[in-house]
Amino acid sequence: GRMVADRIERGPTASGTPGIVSRGRLLDDDGREAGTFVQGMSLVPGQPLVAIDLEIRATPTQAADALADRLLG
Repeated sequence: GRMVADRIERGPTASGTPGIVSRGRLLDDDGREAGTFVQGMSLVPGQPLVAIDLEIRATPTQAADALADRLLG
């Protein structure tokens, strides 16, 4: 799988600090959407560190596949 960023912009991260926020999709090995993500990166003041926060939401693919099988039969 892989992460594909649809938007990258400056703004507040999940922790509220200013940084760079990426939003996008998680793709499985077949290129189907398996979820979405929001990733924030900000510099830690006075330290040689970067703080990274990551939110991942899975797409209910098994449920969607089962419904499509029932509907399309």
